[in-house]
Amino acid sequence: MTTSELLQPRYLCAAPDGAEHYPNSPFEVGEIIILVDTIHPTYDHYSNGVEGVSVDDVLKHPHLFKALPWYHGRAVEDMPEYIRPKDDNSKVHKVKWEKDDLSNSGWCLSVDEPEFWIDACFDNIDIATLSDYEAYKNQTDGTK
Repeated sequence: MTTSELLQPRYLCAAPDGAEHYPNSPFEVGEIIILVDTIHPTYDHYSNGVEGVSVDDVLKHPHLFKALPWYHGRAVEDMPEYIRPKDDNSKVHKVKWEKDDLSNSGWCLSVDEPEFWIDACFDNIDIATLSDYEAYKNQTDGTK
């Protein structure tokens, strides 16, 4: 997945106390909806690919639509190959991902080499790209 695809806003359709989503809702509780860009910004909406709901309605009803973090519900192959620490965004690391139900985030990652697995703390990382990684490697290789 591209960085923009990973960062595309997504919402989980929720319901208080296990009730239906809302009367006559086109969505099921637990369904994930994503932002659909349209030609005119007034018509942007969230959709499950079949039905849609306006951005305004999603934002007005946070008890029915829960914003999801970018990593929630992703497959290992969808996770970014490169990250940068938020506290030092001059560094870029190539990473491997593994699902881990025992970690706080549900994910572990291994940064560069040697392989060392740690709990992924998503509050402390940003997604990076291959070009970011190459620029970082060129910069650090030139300082050795």
